[in-house]
Amino acid sequence: MLIDPISDDPTVITGSANFSRPSQRINDENMLVIRGDTRVADIYFGEFMRIFDHHYARYISRILRNKERNDPNAGYLKTWRAGCRRTSTRRVRRRSDASTSSALERTRSGASERIGSTRTERKIVKTTRRPIAGMAMALTEMGADRRRIGAVRLRTRRLLWSLACVAFAVPVLAFDLQGHRGARGLAPENTLAAFRLALDIGVTTLETDLGVTRDGVLVLSHDPYLNPDLVRGPDGRWLAERGAALHTLTLAELKRYDIGRLNPEAAYAKQWPQQRATDGEHPAALVELFDLIKSSGKSVRLNLETKLTPESGSATPDPLAFARLVVDTVRASGMAERVTVQSFDWRTLRHVNAVAPEIKTACLTIESENFDTVQRKTGAPSPWHAGGNLADHAGSLPKLVHASGCRTWSMFWRNLTQADLAEARVLRLTVLPWTVNDPAEMARLIDWGVDGIITDYPDRLRAVMAEKKLPLP
Repeated sequence: MLIDPISDDPTVITGSANFSRPSQRINDENMLVIRGDTRVADIYFGEFMRIFDHHYARYISRILRNKERNDPNAGYLKTWRAGCRRTSTRRVRRRSDASTSSALERTRSGASERIGSTRTERKIVKTTRRPIAGMAMALTEMGADRRRIGAVRLRTRRLLWSLACVAFAVPVLAFDLQGHRGARGLAPENTLAAFRLALDIGVTTLETDLGVTRDGVLVLSHDPYLNPDLVRGPDGRWLAERGAALHTLTLAELKRYDIGRLNPEAAYAKQWPQQRATDGEHPAALVELFDLIKSSGKSVRLNLETKLTPESGSATPDPLAFARLVVDTVRASGMAERVTVQSFDWRTLRHVNAVAPEIKTACLTIESENFDTVQRKTGAPSPWHAGGNLADHAGSLPKLVHASGCRTWSMFWRNLTQADLAEARVLRLTVLPWTVNDPAEMARLIDWGVDGIITDYPDRLRAVMAEKKLPLP
Protein backbone atom coordinates (compact mmCIF):
# COMPACT_ATOMS: atom_id res chain seq x y z
CA MET A 1 0.00 0.00 0.00
CA LEU A 2 1.27 3.47 -0.96
CA ILE A 3 0.15 6.86 0.33
CA ASP A 4 -1.17 9.38 -2.17
CA PRO A 5 1.28 12.29 -1.72
CA ILE A 6 -1.45 14.81 -2.56
CA SER A 7 -4.31 13.69 -0.34
CA ASP A 8 -2.52 11.35 2.10
CA ASP A 9 -5.15 8.73 1.28
CA PRO A 10 -3.98 5.11 1.24
CA THR A 11 -4.09 3.79 -2.30
CA VAL A 12 -3.66 0.16 -3.26
CA ILE A 13 -1.48 -0.29 -6.31
CA THR A 14 -2.81 -3.22 -8.32
CA GLY A 15 -1.24 -2.81 -11.70
CA SER A 16 2.21 -1.41 -11.02
CA ALA A 17 3.58 -3.22 -8.00
CA ASN A 18 4.65 -6.47 -9.61
CA PHE A 19 8.22 -6.41 -8.33
CA SER A 20 10.50 -9.00 -9.87
CA ARG A 21 13.40 -10.49 -7.95
CA PRO A 22 16.75 -9.52 -9.54
CA SER A 23 18.01 -13.08 -9.81
CA GLN A 24 20.89 -12.11 -12.06
CA ARG A 25 22.49 -10.24 -9.15
CA ILE A 26 22.41 -12.99 -6.54
CA ASN A 27 25.34 -13.26 -4.14
CA ASP A 28 24.93 -15.86 -1.39
CA GLU A 29 27.65 -14.21 0.69
CA ASN A 30 25.83 -10.87 0.79
CA MET A 31 23.96 -11.15 4.10
CA LEU A 32 22.03 -8.53 6.02
CA VAL A 33 20.55 -8.52 9.52
CA ILE A 34 17.19 -6.86 10.14
CA ARG A 35 16.54 -5.83 13.81
CA GLY A 36 18.99 -8.43 15.04
CA ASP A 37 16.82 -11.49 14.47
CA THR A 38 15.99 -11.81 10.80
CA ARG A 39 18.81 -12.73 8.45
CA VAL A 40 18.30 -11.90 4.78
CA ALA A 41 20.27 -12.80 1.66
CA ASP A 42 20.25 -12.14 -2.09
CA ILE A 43 18.93 -8.56 -1.93
CA TYR A 44 20.77 -5.61 -3.41
CA PHE A 45 19.53 -2.34 -1.99
CA GLY A 46 20.37 -0.35 -5.08
CA GLU A 47 18.65 -2.80 -7.40
CA PHE A 48 15.50 -2.90 -5.32
CA MET A 49 15.35 0.88 -5.02
CA ARG A 50 15.75 1.19 -8.79
CA ILE A 51 12.72 -1.05 -9.20
CA PHE A 52 10.84 0.91 -6.54
CA ASP A 53 11.56 4.24 -8.22
CA HIS A 54 10.31 2.85 -11.51
CA HIS A 55 6.99 1.73 -10.03
CA TYR A 56 6.65 4.85 -7.89
CA ALA A 57 7.06 6.91 -11.04
CA ARG A 58 4.31 4.90 -12.72
CA TYR A 59 2.09 5.54 -9.70
CA ILE A 60 2.66 9.30 -9.79
CA SER A 61 2.17 9.25 -13.56
CA ARG A 62 -1.24 7.71 -13.09
CA ILE A 63 -2.22 10.53 -10.73
CA LEU A 64 -0.98 13.18 -13.13
CA ARG A 65 -2.68 11.60 -16.15
CA ASN A 66 -5.96 11.73 -14.27
CA LYS A 67 -5.34 15.41 -13.57
CA GLU A 68 -4.49 15.98 -17.24
CA ARG A 69 -7.90 14.81 -18.34
CA ASN A 70 -9.52 17.55 -16.27
CA ASP A 71 -7.04 20.38 -16.85
CA PRO A 72 -4.74 19.62 -19.83
CA ASN A 73 -3.11 23.10 -19.87
CA ALA A 74 -2.05 23.25 -16.23
CA GLY A 75 1.51 24.41 -15.65
CA TYR A 76 2.42 21.46 -13.45
CA LEU A 77 1.55 19.12 -16.32
CA LYS A 78 4.10 20.87 -18.51
CA THR A 79 6.68 20.30 -15.81
CA TRP A 80 5.69 16.66 -15.63
CA ARG A 81 5.80 16.15 -19.39
CA ALA A 82 9.25 17.76 -19.53
CA GLY A 83 10.36 15.39 -16.79
CA CYS A 84 8.97 12.45 -18.75
CA ARG A 85 10.90 13.53 -21.85
CA ARG A 86 14.12 13.75 -19.86
CA THR A 87 13.48 10.34 -18.34
CA SER A 88 12.68 8.76 -21.68
CA THR A 89 15.79 10.29 -23.23
CA ARG A 90 17.89 8.64 -20.53
CA ARG A 91 16.22 5.26 -21.11
CA VAL A 92 16.74 5.42 -24.89
CA ARG A 93 20.39 6.34 -24.39
CA ARG A 94 20.89 3.32 -22.13
CA ARG A 95 19.32 1.02 -24.70
CA SER A 96 21.55 2.53 -27.31
CA ASP A 97 24.65 1.90 -25.21
CA ALA A 98 23.66 -1.76 -25.00
CA SER A 99 22.96 -2.09 -28.74
CA THR A 100 24.89 -0.19 -31.43
CA SER A 101 26.77 3.08 -31.75
CA SER A 102 24.60 4.17 -34.68
CA ALA A 103 21.50 3.97 -32.51
CA LEU A 104 23.32 6.09 -29.94
CA GLU A 105 24.05 8.74 -32.55
CA ARG A 106 20.39 8.80 -33.59
CA THR A 107 19.37 9.29 -29.98
CA ARG A 108 21.87 12.09 -29.44
CA SER A 109 20.94 13.85 -32.66
CA GLY A 110 17.24 13.65 -31.82
CA ALA A 111 17.86 15.08 -28.41
CA SER A 112 20.08 17.84 -29.86
CA GLU A 113 17.30 19.05 -32.13
CA ARG A 114 15.15 19.67 -29.09
CA ILE A 115 17.45 21.01 -26.39
CA GLY A 116 21.03 20.77 -27.54
CA SER A 117 23.55 17.96 -27.21
CA THR A 118 25.76 19.50 -24.48
CA ARG A 119 22.84 20.34 -22.26
CA THR A 120 21.24 16.98 -22.96
CA GLU A 121 24.26 15.11 -21.61
CA ARG A 122 24.20 17.23 -18.48
CA LYS A 123 20.52 16.62 -17.87
CA ILE A 124 20.91 12.89 -18.46
CA VAL A 125 23.35 12.74 -15.58
CA LYS A 126 21.02 14.71 -13.32
CA THR A 127 18.00 12.60 -14.17
CA THR A 128 19.93 9.42 -13.51
CA ARG A 129 20.61 10.62 -9.99
CA ARG A 130 17.04 11.76 -9.32
CA PRO A 131 14.70 9.73 -11.51
CA ILE A 132 11.44 11.30 -10.29
CA ALA A 133 12.64 14.82 -9.56
CA GLY A 134 10.45 16.28 -12.32
CA MET A 135 7.41 14.62 -10.87
CA ALA A 136 8.13 15.98 -7.41
CA MET A 137 8.38 19.46 -8.96
CA ALA A 138 5.05 18.92 -10.68
CA LEU A 139 3.38 17.87 -7.46
CA THR A 140 4.84 20.90 -5.71
CA GLU A 141 3.34 23.19 -8.34
CA MET A 142 -0.01 21.48 -7.72
CA GLY A 143 0.10 22.80 -4.16
CA ALA A 144 1.52 19.83 -2.31
CA ASP A 145 4.26 20.48 0.20
CA ARG A 146 7.64 19.34 -1.13
CA ARG A 147 8.90 18.18 2.27
CA ARG A 148 5.73 16.16 2.84
CA ILE A 149 6.15 14.52 -0.56
CA GLY A 150 9.73 13.61 0.27
CA ALA A 151 8.77 12.26 3.68
CA VAL A 152 5.99 10.13 2.20
CA ARG A 153 8.34 8.74 -0.42
CA LEU A 154 11.03 8.01 2.18
CA ARG A 155 8.56 6.22 4.44
CA THR A 156 7.26 4.25 1.47
CA ARG A 157 10.78 3.25 0.42
CA ARG A 158 11.58 2.05 3.94
CA LEU A 159 8.32 0.10 4.14
CA LEU A 160 8.84 -1.58 0.80
CA TRP A 161 12.47 -2.35 1.62
CA SER A 162 11.33 -4.15 4.79
CA LEU A 163 8.68 -6.03 2.82
CA ALA A 164 11.23 -6.97 0.20
CA CYS A 165 13.47 -8.49 2.85
CA VAL A 166 10.59 -10.79 3.71
CA ALA A 167 9.16 -11.43 0.26
CA PHE A 168 12.28 -11.82 -1.85
CA ALA A 169 15.05 -12.77 0.53
CA VAL A 170 16.54 -16.26 0.35
CA PRO A 171 16.98 -17.60 2.88
CA VAL A 172 14.92 -16.03 5.69
CA LEU A 173 15.38 -17.72 9.07
CA ALA A 174 11.72 -18.00 10.02
CA PHE A 175 11.78 -21.37 11.83
CA ASP A 176 12.71 -21.11 15.50
CA LEU A 177 15.08 -23.85 16.71
CA GLN A 178 15.12 -23.61 20.51
CA GLY A 179 17.58 -25.47 22.72
CA HIS A 180 15.70 -26.59 25.83
CA ARG A 181 17.66 -25.77 28.99
CA GLY A 182 20.56 -25.29 26.59
CA ALA A 183 20.79 -28.83 25.24
CA ARG A 184 19.56 -31.06 28.07
CA GLY A 185 19.92 -34.27 26.10
CA LEU A 186 23.62 -33.61 25.50
CA ALA A 187 24.92 -31.54 28.43
CA PRO A 188 23.99 -30.78 32.06
CA GLU A 189 20.81 -28.72 31.97
CA ASN A 190 20.82 -24.97 32.51
CA THR A 191 24.60 -24.81 32.79
CA LEU A 192 26.85 -22.50 30.83
CA ALA A 193 28.40 -25.65 29.33
CA ALA A 194 24.99 -26.62 27.89
CA PHE A 195 24.47 -23.16 26.41
CA ARG A 196 27.96 -23.15 24.88
CA LEU A 197 27.19 -26.49 23.25
CA ALA A 198 23.86 -25.21 21.91
CA LEU A 199 25.60 -22.18 20.43
CA ASP A 200 28.20 -24.45 18.81
CA ILE A 201 25.49 -26.70 17.35
CA GLY A 202 23.59 -23.71 16.04
CA VAL A 203 20.24 -22.64 17.47
CA THR A 204 17.92 -19.70 16.98
CA THR A 205 16.94 -19.41 20.65
CA LEU A 206 18.29 -20.52 24.01
CA GLU A 207 15.50 -21.62 26.37
CA THR A 208 16.08 -21.57 30.13
CA ASP A 209 14.36 -21.30 33.52
CA LEU A 210 14.65 -18.62 36.17
CA GLY A 211 14.75 -18.71 39.95
CA VAL A 212 15.54 -15.92 42.40
CA THR A 213 18.08 -15.98 45.23
CA ARG A 214 17.67 -14.38 48.65
CA ASP A 215 19.75 -11.40 47.54
CA GLY A 216 17.51 -10.81 44.51
CA VAL A 217 19.62 -12.33 41.73
CA LEU A 218 18.03 -14.18 38.81
CA VAL A 219 19.66 -17.60 38.40
CA LEU A 220 19.24 -20.39 35.85
CA SER A 221 17.34 -23.24 37.48
CA HIS A 222 14.32 -25.35 36.57
CA ASP A 223 13.61 -26.22 40.21
CA PRO A 224 12.92 -23.64 42.92
CA TYR A 225 14.94 -25.81 45.31
CA LEU A 226 18.17 -27.84 45.24
CA ASN A 227 17.31 -31.04 43.35
CA PRO A 228 19.14 -34.17 44.62
CA ASP A 229 19.05 -35.63 41.09
CA LEU A 230 21.36 -32.84 39.92
CA VAL A 231 23.14 -31.29 42.88
CA ARG A 232 26.28 -32.17 44.82
CA GLY A 233 27.16 -30.29 47.96
CA PRO A 234 30.43 -28.53 48.83
CA ASP A 235 31.74 -31.88 50.10
CA GLY A 236 31.26 -33.46 46.65
CA ARG A 237 28.47 -35.78 47.76
CA TRP A 238 25.00 -36.00 46.25
CA LEU A 239 22.23 -34.47 48.29
CA ALA A 240 20.30 -37.19 50.11
CA GLU A 241 16.99 -35.31 49.87
CA ARG A 242 15.46 -32.17 48.51
CA GLY A 243 17.61 -29.22 49.46
CA ALA A 244 16.94 -25.64 50.45
CA ALA A 245 14.77 -23.33 48.35
CA LEU A 246 16.79 -21.04 46.09
CA HIS A 247 14.96 -18.06 47.57
CA THR A 248 16.60 -18.82 50.95
CA LEU A 249 20.18 -18.81 49.60
CA THR A 250 22.40 -15.98 48.43
CA LEU A 251 24.13 -16.25 45.07
CA ALA A 252 27.47 -16.83 46.81
CA GLU A 253 25.97 -19.69 48.84
CA LEU A 254 24.36 -21.21 45.75
CA LYS A 255 27.66 -21.13 43.87
CA ARG A 256 29.13 -23.64 46.33
CA TYR A 257 27.05 -26.44 44.76
CA ASP A 258 28.04 -28.47 41.67
CA ILE A 259 25.45 -29.27 38.98
CA GLY A 260 27.77 -30.58 36.26
CA ARG A 261 26.77 -34.25 36.50
CA LEU A 262 23.56 -36.26 36.99
CA ASN A 263 23.24 -38.52 40.01
CA PRO A 264 23.81 -41.98 38.43
CA GLU A 265 21.53 -43.58 41.04
CA ALA A 266 18.56 -41.40 40.13
CA ALA A 267 15.90 -42.55 37.68
CA TYR A 268 16.11 -39.11 36.08
CA ALA A 269 19.68 -39.82 34.93
CA LYS A 270 18.53 -42.82 32.90
CA GLN A 271 16.40 -40.55 30.70
CA TRP A 272 19.50 -38.83 29.33
CA PRO A 273 22.07 -41.48 28.33
CA GLN A 274 23.77 -39.12 25.85
CA GLN A 275 24.34 -36.35 28.36
CA ARG A 276 28.04 -35.73 28.94
CA ALA A 277 29.06 -34.61 32.42
CA THR A 278 30.96 -31.37 32.95
CA ASP A 279 32.21 -31.37 36.51
CA GLY A 280 32.74 -27.99 38.11
CA GLU A 281 29.62 -26.34 36.65
CA HIS A 282 27.86 -24.21 39.26
CA PRO A 283 24.46 -22.50 39.11
CA ALA A 284 24.83 -19.44 36.89
CA ALA A 285 23.21 -16.02 37.11
CA LEU A 286 21.16 -14.79 34.14
CA VAL A 287 23.66 -11.99 33.54
CA GLU A 288 26.36 -14.63 33.00
CA LEU A 289 24.28 -16.10 30.19
CA PHE A 290 23.85 -12.63 28.69
CA ASP A 291 27.64 -12.19 28.78
CA LEU A 292 28.16 -15.58 27.13
CA ILE A 293 25.82 -14.69 24.27
CA LYS A 294 27.42 -11.30 23.74
CA SER A 295 30.91 -12.77 23.70
CA SER A 296 29.82 -15.41 21.16
CA GLY A 297 28.91 -12.71 18.63
CA LYS A 298 25.79 -14.66 17.63
CA SER A 299 22.38 -13.03 17.32
CA VAL A 300 20.50 -15.74 19.20
CA ARG A 301 17.34 -15.03 21.14
CA LEU A 302 16.46 -15.97 24.73
CA ASN A 303 13.29 -17.64 26.00
CA LEU A 304 13.12 -17.13 29.77
CA GLU A 305 10.64 -19.06 31.90
CA THR A 306 9.59 -17.69 35.27
CA LYS A 307 9.37 -20.69 37.59
CA LEU A 308 6.53 -20.24 40.02
CA THR A 309 3.09 -21.73 40.60
CA PRO A 310 -0.19 -20.53 42.11
CA GLU A 311 0.85 -22.43 45.25
CA SER A 312 4.50 -21.32 45.41
CA GLY A 313 3.97 -19.11 48.41
CA SER A 314 7.16 -17.88 50.05
CA ALA A 315 9.34 -20.29 48.05
CA THR A 316 9.38 -17.76 45.18
CA PRO A 317 8.90 -14.00 44.87
CA ASP A 318 5.35 -12.80 44.29
CA PRO A 319 4.42 -12.52 40.57
CA LEU A 320 4.78 -8.73 40.38
CA ALA A 321 8.18 -8.68 42.09
CA PHE A 322 9.34 -11.58 39.89
CA ALA A 323 8.20 -9.81 36.72
CA ARG A 324 9.83 -6.51 37.68
CA LEU A 325 13.11 -8.23 38.48
CA VAL A 326 13.11 -9.96 35.07
CA VAL A 327 12.26 -6.73 33.24
CA ASP A 328 14.90 -4.69 35.07
CA THR A 329 17.61 -7.31 34.44
CA VAL A 330 16.73 -7.69 30.77
CA ARG A 331 16.61 -3.95 30.16
CA ALA A 332 19.91 -3.41 31.95
CA SER A 333 21.53 -5.99 29.66
CA GLY A 334 20.27 -4.24 26.52
CA MET A 335 18.70 -7.52 25.35
CA ALA A 336 15.01 -6.61 25.48
CA GLU A 337 14.47 -7.01 21.72
CA ARG A 338 15.92 -10.53 21.85
CA VAL A 339 14.03 -11.83 24.89
CA THR A 340 10.72 -13.62 25.33
CA VAL A 341 9.33 -14.29 28.81
CA GLN A 342 7.25 -17.45 29.14
CA SER A 343 5.43 -19.10 32.03
CA PHE A 344 2.74 -21.60 32.96
CA ASP A 345 1.68 -19.09 35.62
CA TRP A 346 0.37 -16.26 33.50
CA ARG A 347 0.36 -13.74 36.36
CA THR A 348 4.00 -12.84 35.68
CA LEU A 349 3.24 -12.51 31.96
CA ARG A 350 0.43 -10.09 32.64
CA HIS A 351 2.77 -7.93 34.71
CA VAL A 352 5.50 -8.07 32.05
CA ASN A 353 2.99 -6.97 29.39
CA ALA A 354 1.95 -4.07 31.60
CA VAL A 355 5.39 -2.74 32.59
CA ALA A 356 7.45 -3.72 29.52
CA PRO A 357 5.36 -4.00 26.33
CA GLU A 358 8.57 -4.17 24.28
CA ILE A 359 9.32 -7.62 25.74
CA LYS A 360 7.43 -10.48 24.12
CA THR A 361 5.54 -13.02 26.21
CA ALA A 362 4.64 -16.66 25.62
CA CYS A 363 1.80 -18.49 27.36
CA LEU A 364 2.76 -22.06 28.31
CA THR A 365 0.05 -24.74 28.60
CA ILE A 366 -0.16 -28.45 29.25
CA GLU A 367 -3.06 -30.90 29.54
CA SER A 368 -1.98 -34.30 30.85
CA GLU A 369 -2.87 -36.69 33.64
CA ASN A 370 0.01 -35.65 35.86
CA PHE A 371 0.07 -31.94 35.07
CA ASP A 372 -2.85 -29.87 33.81
CA THR A 373 -2.75 -26.09 33.80
CA VAL A 374 -5.86 -25.69 31.61
CA GLN A 375 -8.30 -27.65 33.80
CA ARG A 376 -11.14 -27.82 31.31
CA LYS A 377 -13.16 -30.33 33.31
CA THR A 378 -13.64 -28.05 36.29
CA GLY A 379 -15.61 -25.47 34.32
CA ALA A 380 -14.00 -22.76 36.43
CA PRO A 381 -11.13 -20.39 35.59
CA SER A 382 -7.75 -22.08 35.99
CA PRO A 383 -5.60 -20.61 38.76
CA TRP A 384 -2.71 -20.72 36.30
CA HIS A 385 -4.33 -18.27 33.89
CA ALA A 386 -4.34 -15.02 35.88
CA GLY A 387 -8.12 -14.79 35.98
CA GLY A 388 -8.69 -15.76 32.36
CA ASN A 389 -11.66 -18.05 31.84
CA LEU A 390 -11.69 -20.62 29.05
CA ALA A 391 -15.50 -20.62 29.11
CA ASP A 392 -15.55 -16.96 28.08
CA HIS A 393 -13.85 -17.98 24.80
CA ALA A 394 -16.08 -20.93 23.90
CA GLY A 395 -13.47 -23.38 25.19
CA SER A 396 -10.85 -22.09 22.72
CA LEU A 397 -7.37 -22.14 24.23
CA PRO A 398 -5.82 -20.07 21.40
CA LYS A 399 -8.43 -17.37 21.98
CA LEU A 400 -7.71 -17.37 25.71
CA VAL A 401 -3.98 -17.05 25.02
CA HIS A 402 -4.61 -14.18 22.63
CA ALA A 403 -6.89 -12.40 25.11
CA SER A 404 -4.20 -12.75 27.79
CA GLY A 405 -1.81 -10.62 25.73
CA CYS A 406 0.69 -13.32 24.73
CA ARG A 407 2.16 -13.23 21.23
CA THR A 408 3.20 -16.88 21.43
CA TRP A 409 1.31 -20.01 22.43
CA SER A 410 3.69 -22.73 23.60
CA MET A 411 1.94 -26.00 24.38
CA PHE A 412 2.95 -29.54 25.30
CA TRP A 413 3.48 -30.98 21.83
CA ARG A 414 1.04 -33.86 22.29
CA ASN A 415 -1.78 -31.39 22.97
CA LEU A 416 -1.50 -29.56 19.65
CA THR A 417 -4.15 -30.31 17.01
CA GLN A 418 -4.35 -29.05 13.45
CA ALA A 419 -7.63 -27.31 14.28
CA ASP A 420 -5.97 -25.41 17.15
CA LEU A 421 -3.06 -24.54 14.89
CA ALA A 422 -5.41 -23.13 12.25
CA GLU A 423 -7.23 -21.07 14.88
CA ALA A 424 -3.94 -19.76 16.26
CA ARG A 425 -2.97 -18.72 12.73
CA VAL A 426 -6.15 -16.65 12.40
CA LEU A 427 -5.27 -14.95 15.68
CA ARG A 428 -1.68 -14.37 14.47
CA LEU A 429 -0.17 -16.30 17.34
CA THR A 430 3.27 -17.84 17.08
CA VAL A 431 2.91 -21.59 17.69
CA LEU A 432 5.81 -23.20 19.54
CA PRO A 433 5.36 -26.78 20.83
CA TRP A 434 7.60 -28.25 23.54
CA THR A 435 9.55 -30.49 24.21
CA VAL A 436 9.92 -32.54 21.01
CA ASN A 437 12.80 -35.04 20.86
CA ASP A 438 11.63 -37.61 18.29
CA PRO A 439 12.77 -36.72 14.75
CA ALA A 440 9.60 -38.24 13.26
CA GLU A 441 7.42 -35.98 15.42
CA MET A 442 9.62 -33.02 14.59
CA ALA A 443 9.07 -33.68 10.89
CA ARG A 444 5.30 -34.04 11.34
CA LEU A 445 5.00 -30.76 13.23
CA ILE A 446 7.13 -28.94 10.67
CA ASP A 447 4.82 -30.27 7.95
CA TRP A 448 1.86 -28.97 9.91
CA GLY A 449 3.42 -25.51 9.83
CA VAL A 450 4.46 -24.71 13.40
CA ASP A 451 6.72 -21.68 13.85
CA GLY A 452 9.39 -23.48 15.84
CA ILE A 453 10.15 -26.34 18.20
CA ILE A 454 11.71 -26.53 21.65
CA THR A 455 13.93 -29.60 21.95
CA ASP A 456 16.50 -31.22 24.24
CA TYR A 457 18.41 -32.31 21.12
CA PRO A 458 19.07 -29.31 18.86
CA ASP A 459 21.36 -31.49 16.72
CA ARG A 460 18.43 -33.77 15.83
CA LEU A 461 16.18 -30.86 14.95
CA ARG A 462 18.86 -29.33 12.74
CA ALA A 463 19.10 -32.62 10.84
CA VAL A 464 15.33 -32.67 10.31
CA MET A 465 15.35 -29.04 9.20
CA ALA A 466 18.10 -29.83 6.71
CA GLU A 467 16.02 -32.69 5.28
CA LYS A 468 13.07 -30.32 4.95
CA LYS A 469 15.27 -27.76 3.15
CA LEU A 470 14.69 -25.20 5.91
CA PRO A 471 17.34 -22.50 6.44
CA LEU A 472 19.63 -23.40 9.31
CA PRO A 473 20.76 -20.94 12.01
